[in-house]
Amino acid sequence: GVGVRKDYDKAVSWFLNAAEQGVADAQFNLALMYGKYGKGLGVDNRGTFYWYKKAAEQGHVRAQCNLASMYTHGRGVPRDYAKALEWLQRAADKGDPVAQNNIGSMYYNGEGFPRNYNEGVKWYHKAADQGYVVAQYNLGQAYQNGSGVEKSESEMIKWYIKAAEQGHILAQFNFGMSCYFGVGIAQNHSQAVQWFQKAALQGNERAQLMLGRCLFHGEGVEKDFVEAFKWLTLAVERMPEARAELAELNLEISPTQMVDGIKKVSEYRETVSEQKQKDEKEQRRNEEEQKRKDEEEQRLKEWENKFDQEQKLKEEEEILKVERLKQKDEEEQRLRDQGGQKLKEQEEQRLKDQGGQKLKEELTSRLETFKTNKTKKN
Repeated sequence: GVGVRKDYDKAVSWFLNAAEQGVADAQFNLALMYGKYGKGLGVDNRGTFYWYKKAAEQGHVRAQCNLASMYTHGRGVPRDYAKALEWLQRAADKGDPVAQNNIGSMYYNGEGFPRNYNEGVKWYHKAADQGYVVAQYNLGQAYQNGSGVEKSESEMIKWYIKAAEQGHILAQFNFGMSCYFGVGIAQNHSQAVQWFQKAALQGNERAQLMLGRCLFHGEGVEKDFVEAFKWLTLAVERMPEARAELAELNLEISPTQMVDGIKKVSEYRETVSEQKQKDEKEQRRNEEEQKRKDEEEQRLKEWENKFDQEQKLKEEEEILKVERLKQKDEEEQRLRDQGGQKLKEQEEQRLKDQGGQKLKEELTSRLETFKTNKTKKN
């Protein structure tokens, strides 16, 4: 709407002013805005790439990762895996776990390079050891498949648990499956149900299927046809193979239970919709708050820059003043030196003149004396 356009223009004005002065954070934020809204509230990949590169060249880690992503996917620039790896390497060398994980994925999946599981796992470990959830899940996958590492159910469980506890949906489902079948851990249907539920609530259709199945057959939880109908119905929407389980349930569920199950499905969808709206509202609020903080930081940086410029100007004026005084002193000294030399020369000339006159007078006197004496003799 009009308000969005106005806020966008205002934010761009702030960031653009600072970005053109070389402020890396402003360049990064400007790239984000171009990537999300563009020049006309549409994505502008060229503008995004340009400002990410400017910030990345100044060592901005998040910009380096995002720039690498643009090279990887060919957005705003021709696809170039070598360039992507180069920028990820810069960020990874500073210890950034996202960059480390992404390097791992490039090697592990063979993105632009020959597949190298060992190198991929090495980078996954660097990121996972820092607590990066995606890398922890990726390591769980590597140990599960024995790719780049020796297959290990205990290591698989270790990393799946770490990622699941941080809310990673697939890790929650995979750990639930391990509990369900007793792979790498003692079989425990009750524990499996707990993890299936966590992933199901986040919308994972496979977890919804497994949770519905457990509720239908009473595995690790008391039988509940209504709840089973809800989760299996939701799973069927994106997972056709769940239809067989739902069809089997429909043979045993009563009409009343089915009606209750349909209500549960509607309630769940409403809850999800409300939560989505709430999350979007919260995201907008966070973005606005972040924008306000960024603008405030930008104002402070502008004042700091202005102060620094004024201070620099004062220092330059002071230096110039000192230089002028020095030049003045040197000129006065030069004039004094010149005046003293001239006076000295004049004095020497005067003395010379005086000495010559005296000699002349003495000679004249002697000549007169000589003439007088000569006359007397005659």
